[in-house]
Parts: sequence; C-alpha cells; structure tokens
Amino acid sequence: MAGWEESRNAFIQKMKKAKVTLEKILERPPERPVFSAGERSRLEGLMERNDKILTKLEKGEFTVAIVGLEKAGKSTLGNALLKDIFLPEYTERCTYTTTKIKAGTEDSGEIIFYTYEEFNADFQKMMTQIGYEGSADMNMPLDTFNAWWQSMEERNPDKFERFNGTTVEDIRFILRDNKIIREFLGTPKKTFRGAESLRSRDFRIFITGISEYDRNGVAVRTAYPYAVKRVNISSTMLGDMAHIVLYDVPGFDSPTDLHKKQTEEMLQAADAIILVTNVGDRPNLVGTQLDMLCKGRDEDNISLAEKAFVFGNKVDRAGNEKMACGNMAALCKDATDKYRIARPEHIVCGSAKAYLEGLDKWSEDEVRRGKVYVRALLEEWALPDGDGIDTLQRKMKQYYETERYAVLRKRAENTLHDAEKFLREVLEKNSGQEGRSKYNNGARYVLEIKNLLPKFFEEAKIIGEDYKKRIWEERPFSALITEYMAEIYPNVDEAMVQKCELRTKNDVAHLYNVERVDTEVREELQVQFAKRIVQRTAKETGELEEEIYEKLVKRLLDIVGMQESSPYYSELKADTRRMFTEILEKHDGENCRFNTLVERFTTSPIEAVIKCTFGGDTRYNKLIEANSLPQFFSLAAYYQSAKAVQGEEVNLDDEAARWQVFSRILLHEDFGKKEEEANEAVLRALFEESRAASANPSPARKEKRNIAGDIPSPKAFDREPVLQAASAAVDFLPFGKWAKLFAKTGIHLGENTDMGRKALRQIKNIIHNIDWQAKSQDERMVDLDAGVHDFCSNVPLGEKRTLQAVLLDLHHAAQAKKARKNDEIAQSYPNDKERNEARKAQMIADINDDIAILRDLTIHAVVRAIDLEMAFISVIMNNIDLIRGDSQSETQNLFDAWIENNVVKLREAEYVRLERDSMEAETRRNIIDAAEKLLYEMEA
Repeated sequence: MAGWEESRNAFIQKMKKAKVTLEKILERPPERPVFSAGERSRLEGLMERNDKILTKLEKGEFTVAIVGLEKAGKSTLGNALLKDIFLPEYTERCTYTTTKIKAGTEDSGEIIFYTYEEFNADFQKMMTQIGYEGSADMNMPLDTFNAWWQSMEERNPDKFERFNGTTVEDIRFILRDNKIIREFLGTPKKTFRGAESLRSRDFRIFITGISEYDRNGVAVRTAYPYAVKRVNISSTMLGDMAHIVLYDVPGFDSPTDLHKKQTEEMLQAADAIILVTNVGDRPNLVGTQLDMLCKGRDEDNISLAEKAFVFGNKVDRAGNEKMACGNMAALCKDATDKYRIARPEHIVCGSAKAYLEGLDKWSEDEVRRGKVYVRALLEEWALPDGDGIDTLQRKMKQYYETERYAVLRKRAENTLHDAEKFLREVLEKNSGQEGRSKYNNGARYVLEIKNLLPKFFEEAKIIGEDYKKRIWEERPFSALITEYMAEIYPNVDEAMVQKCELRTKNDVAHLYNVERVDTEVREELQVQFAKRIVQRTAKETGELEEEIYEKLVKRLLDIVGMQESSPYYSELKADTRRMFTEILEKHDGENCRFNTLVERFTTSPIEAVIKCTFGGDTRYNKLIEANSLPQFFSLAAYYQSAKAVQGEEVNLDDEAARWQVFSRILLHEDFGKKEEEANEAVLRALFEESRAASANPSPARKEKRNIAGDIPSPKAFDREPVLQAASAAVDFLPFGKWAKLFAKTGIHLGENTDMGRKALRQIKNIIHNIDWQAKSQDERMVDLDAGVHDFCSNVPLGEKRTLQAVLLDLHHAAQAKKARKNDEIAQSYPNDKERNEARKAQMIADINDDIAILRDLTIHAVVRAIDLEMAFISVIMNNIDLIRGDSQSETQNLFDAWIENNVVKLREAEYVRLERDSMEAETRRNIIDAAEKLLYEMEA
C-alpha cells in the first residue's frame, strides 16, 4: 500500500506540473492566438483530462455508472447502495435522465433544468431522427404531429415501426405537456433537503413524471422529466463508500437516442461500470447490453471490460434454488467466457430488493401493489453471495483500493503521454521563431506612406480641376446672388417705415417730414444691404472651400489606407485639415473669404442708390466723385455687355449705351428712351406720308407738309415712281433701330434743330438717290440702313454731349420729375392726413424703385465685376498647388512630420500586429522554457 501511495503522489506532482504548463500555454486570450483554433482546442481537451484525473487522484474520487436494460433494477440497486428509497422504483420505466449520487453531510437533491434553447435543439434532433424535414419546435400542435406521423406509416414503414411507441411517444408527451415543460425551462435549480423530501412525490415527479394513479392503478405520467437536464442526490448513508460517485443512467434500451447518448458518455467517463441484469428471468446477455461494453473503450482508450462489474439482480425470481444457480452460472459464462465483458471476480448475483427489505425499506410501487417478501427465500436457498449487496460493496472497495489505481494510472499515463507529445510538437513548431517578430518602430510603414503621397498629389490636382470645371459651368456664387436677390435686398415694408418714424419722432398729424424719414430708412437699408451681400457670399464661398478641403483630406486618408471604421479616423481628419492650414500659412496661401472684394464693388452702388435720396444732390455728387465715377463707368461697361441683345456685337466705346446705368440711377429711366420713341414716331410719319402720296398724288397732298415742320419736300420726292417704290417698303423698315441710333448720336428728329433738319433731309436724299425700280426690297433696305449709319457716324464731335453734361441733364430731369410728383400730390390731396399718406407712399415707392435698380445693377454689372468664380478658382487652384508642392519644400516638410506623428494611427492594425507579435514571441519563449522544463522532469 505504501508503494501505491508513493506512486500516486509522484503522478500527482507530474500532473500538477503539466497543469501549470498547460495553463501558461492557454493564458493567451483566444482573440490573439499563439496557436490555431484546432491546437487550442486540443490544449483545452488535454487540460480538462489532466484536471479530471488530478482531482480523482487528489480526492480519491471514484465514479461508478450503473447501467443496464430498463426495469433491470438499476434504481433499486442504487437505493440499496444508498440504504434508502431515494431513487424511484416502478414496474414501468422510471429513469429519464442521469442521476448523480454522492456522499454528503445531509440528504438532499437538486433538479437542474434545460434552457429553452438547449431543449429546442434536442427536440429538433428527435424530430430529425424520426424523419421530419424542416424546422420544428415544442410548440407544434399535437394534432398536426399525429397527422404527419400517421402518414409516415405509408411513406416509410421501417422508420414507422422502429420509432412508433418509443421516440414518438416521448414527442407526444412533449407536445401534449409543452406548457408544463416551458414553465421550467431556463428556471433556477430546485433544491430538496432531508430524506423525506427526497421520497416525496414533488421530488420524484421530475424523475419519473408520475403525478398520480388512476382507478386501475395505472400511473398517470406528465412531461416533467423532459425539462430536467440533470439530477443530483447527496446521501449520508454511503458509509465506507463515501468516495464513490454513482450515476444512475437511462437504460440501454431507452426509447430515445438522446438517452442512449447519455449512457454512452457515462460509460466512457466512469472509473467503474456496474451492469445490472435480470438474472432471475433472463440470465443470458442480449445485444443491447453487449454492444456498448464489447466494442466500447473509454475516453483514455481503456477497454470498458477492464472496469466493468456485472450484478445479476432479481435472482429471487428464479423458480427454485437449482434454477437460480443455473442462471447465475449462465450469466457468468456469458460475461467472462463468451463475451468477455468482465472478469469472473467482478460478477456478483443477488437481489437489491431483498437487501432493502432487510432494512425495512419499501418502494412506493411495492407499498401500492402489496409487499412481496423475498429475503427469507434467499436465506433458504443459501446462495454464495446472499442478496449480493455486501459482496458487491466489498469487491467495489477492493477494486477502488487496488485495481482502480491501475486504471487511473493508465489514464494519467495516456494524458501525460499526449501532453508530452503535444509539447514536443510545440517545441518543434516554435523552434527559432520566438524572436522572429521584433518591434521596429514602424520605419517601413513611414516609408510606405511617403511613397503613396505622389498618388495623392496627382489626385489633388484632379480634384481641383474637377471643381474648376464645375464652378465655371454652374457659376454657383453668381447664381446664389441672382436667385436670392430679393432676400439679400428686400423691399421696404410699412413696419420698417413705422420704426424709422418713431426714431425720427415724425408727427404725421402735420406736414410729413418725408426727408427725415427717407434718410433714416435709407441709412438703415444701406447698413443691412452691405452686411447681407457680404455675409451671403462669404458663407457660400467658405462652405465650398471647406468642402474641397474635406474632399482632399478624405482622399489623402483613403490613399494611405485609413479606414473610416478606425477609432482614430475623426482625429486624423482634424489633424490633416490642420496640416493643410499650416502649409497655406507657411507659403502665404489665401482663404476664400472675399469680403473685401465684395465690399469694393458693392459699397458705391449701395451708397449711391440706397443711401442717397432720389433726385437729391447727394446722389448726383456721389456719382461724379473722383473716386466713384471710374467705378460706375466700369460697372456701366459690364451692364452694357450684360444687357446686349444676344448675337449683337457690343461696342464698349458706345457712350450712350454706358449712360444707361447713370440714367437708371439718377432718373429711374432707360437713357434716351423718350428720344428714341419721338424719333421713331417722326420716321414712321415721314414714310407713312410717302405711302399716302403714292396712293393719292394730288396737288394738295403734294403740297402737304410733313410733321417735321416747315421742311419743303425735294422735287425728286414728288416723282410718282419713287414714292410708290418707297411706300411699298414701309412695313419692313427698322424704324426702332434708326430711332435709337439717332438718339445715341444726340439727334432729335422731332425738334426744330439744325441736326434734326439735316437728318430728315439726309433720309429724303437717300430715298431720292436709290434706284428703287432696279433694286429688290432687301437691297433697298440695306441701302437705307447704310445711309442712316453713315450720316450718324459723320455727325461732328462738337455736336455730341459729354458724360458730365449727360449726368447733369439726368440730374435736372430727376429733380423736375420729383417736383412734378410732389406738385401732383399737393394738388390731389388738399387734406394734410391724406397728403401725408400720399407723400409716404411715394417715398416708399421711390425707395423700392431704387432697390429694384440696385438688384438689376447687381445682377447685370456688380456680379460680373466681382466674378467670385474666377477669384475662388484662382485661390483654390493656387492653394492646391501649394499643398502639392510642400513635400518638395527645402524647409520643414509638413507632410513628413504629419506621417511621423500619425504613423501608429495610420497603420493601427500593423502596429497592433507588431506589438502582438512581440508579445507572442515572448509568450512562445515562455512556453518553450516551460515545455522544456516539464519534458526534462518527465524524463528524470
């Protein structure tokens, strides 16, 4: 015995060392594996085996599986070993799940339940086993299942015969009582304390499912056991076998494969097996008993026969003593000689019931059906082992103290051998690799990122060109001002005027001080308008500028491989944007904030048109100021170009065209419009007279003077053929064009002036000199048009008006226009109140006219003069070039600094791998050291 203890202690030490080594190998988290998933699983299996055997060696634990056919008396034998009726005993099947029995300081029991997911998975396996296709769970209606199973009899008779009444009956129980089962699934374990509690129906219903008995004494079963995953019983009655852990498992012939699987697992895990047979009725072993034991080996590859005991139970059922002895001999021959499932000394026969009877312990079934005394019969027969229980216990104890260690030693040797084999594989695999991955500060990643920069610089240029093209095509800033002109320069409303009236303390009950209110309103509008136009343009250009830089930032991060899912992405975006700003500051780059540019081209128009009162001297003086006039002259050229008829050639030297801006500002009218209308009327009248003369050439009509005054008609003009030909062209002549041309030249045909009279004579001479009979209508019109243009172009320069003269004339006309309006109001509204309201309405109308003029001037001249698109493109393209060129900078290269500062974040995964590899290299070194040390100690 001393030698056994010494050997056991030596194995315990070896297994403890193996445990420490395996723990060290497994201490690396699964998400950073040093080994593959398969290798880790193998390690965990070795660890589990090692722990299990180490526990058995240290604590002396002895696990025994009680197996056999259903109703062979397994539960009765378990009760005999417990010396009490804790396990239910019935003539019908009573074991549904494995029951664990061990020694304890008190008698108690635990019922442990499946989770819903576990149960449904097992139920699905049962349905698949009987041939059900598709998904099914415990909530299927019972009628639906019965209808389907009935159809199976025709579709698959063999399967129907095999499972009908066995697995199918279990499924019916589950479907019928699924509410009971669901009540317990996933609930905490139930605990029962005390021997009486273990004998109660409340405890046993979870093992047997029997809730009551009907009038005929037949058990009424429910589905309670199906919800039970495991049953644990602790007993104070194991005595000398306190080291034993018994497992009462479902029978070999259990109706479901799931129960058979539980039995197979226990056979492989147990230290010893007690095969319970019915030697009284059926002494010979049958296939269901032999299949597992003959072919099976445990988890350490040890034959099950080496650890098997056979208990021939129910010997009292033999007809007489001779038959009993014959049955025992037949069982021994089958078990040892024929099938070799156990050694002769491991075969014991007797009656567990007789043993319990001697203790005056009776099962519920025996009490209900009537006690049958068998102990006296066995005493009369004088069988070698009597009831067999004491003999079985003695032999089990002897086995525990001697042969059990041999089994454990084999298991320990196999485990250590497998551990040693695996450790050698570890050594071989990791030999020379423990220092392979070194943390090198990521110099290679810095270079890798730098090599990607040229690609970014090329794409940055493409991004710039794309925006340049888009801006030229869409003209977003010009469109912004044009489309939102009414919001930028809104009309004056009554509410605003009232506020200004309060500030000026104007008393509308008397003469309305329109000048003071007008000034107040205009000053407020001037401030608002100047602010709005600058803010609106600055906001839009700033947002588009930031959009471009945002795109450049994102493209750079994309090219260097930065993923948006990275936790550093937002931080790197901000840092990259800061780098761009630093580059632009370093190289004197500009921002797309064109406040000064917008102010330069809008200040003078806003001040002249809005701040200065219509018809006032301040407006005229503002236009002719030395610093304002050139700007308005420039805006007039833009305005002329914008207002030109499509396809018409723009003459930028045409003073009359440029004067349109000044006329709109000073007079609220298009320049020369009245003169053009008067000129056109004179021309039409002249040719209409010719048409009439042609139709009725009477002396009276010939003498009739035209509307040009007392201008006599030339003699040639009276010639009938000429008049007829000229009158035929009246409907096709460009009178409006000629009228405009004369007005631009300063010629007023309707006035009795030298130039007016000269112009009329020139037109008549043109008509006289044209060969009307020989030319086509188009040719006649061309000749007439050429004659008009020739005359206008040859007007002496002294006759043309200067800009200063035009502006002064326009100013005087505006004053006269304003005076006329005031006179009309005074004459139309003699009542003070009505007159004040009319003056106020006229003031608002004048201001809103000025606002309309400012809008028109802004859209057609100011927007073109500012040309925000050109300014924006120039700044952006220049800034992109500065960003692209910074990598070649002779001073500090900000791109290099950015890469070096952020390489760990830009290559987060790589740096994590570097760190992990470094840690894993150290782990491998530790593993190798531990493995080498353990192998050395194993060999010692």
